[in-house]
Amino acid sequence: MLSLKDATQQIQSLMDTVMRYQRRRTLFTRLGRVMKTDTGMNFRRQQSPDDEPWEPLKFRQGRILSDTGRLRNSIHFEANDDQVVIGTNVKYARVHQFGAVIKPVKKKVLAFPDGRGGTAFARQVTIPARPFIGIEERQINLIHDAMTQWLRDITRGRRNA
Repeated sequence: MLSLKDATQQIQSLMDTVMRYQRRRTLFTRLGRVMKTDTGMNFRRQQSPDDEPWEPLKFRQGRILSDTGRLRNSIHFEANDDQVVIGTNVKYARVHQFGAVIKPVKKKVLAFPDGRGGTAFARQVTIPARPFIGIEERQINLIHDAMTQWLRDITRGRRNA
């Protein structure tokens, strides 16, 4: 495994080479798949992209950020010849990625299930950041490997590289 600095430098060098090719969508599609798969692994492992475990749940049992699976299943990517963008259209994703303090808007207190069949009340609730998508050392290495393989495939004349 490469160090973060070495991998980043090598990716920049690879990108300089990649940009010489006109049909890059297949590369960016590969990178999108790599990142989507890695993000899915973060949900399964209940950890951030830098391998830090997510803060445990306080009011219910079960898997973190996976109550219904909606957020996990919403991760998608779009690729073209110039870039890949990965993300989600779920409105509450930002709160879980970065954390937030939730305060009531129309009432004096928030009401929510307490996990024991009752209702809990609070003037505010702090949702801890539980990043599920991002680029850290592990992802840099995955990207580096995918780019290297794509360039090998291109130079060997594989059509669907």
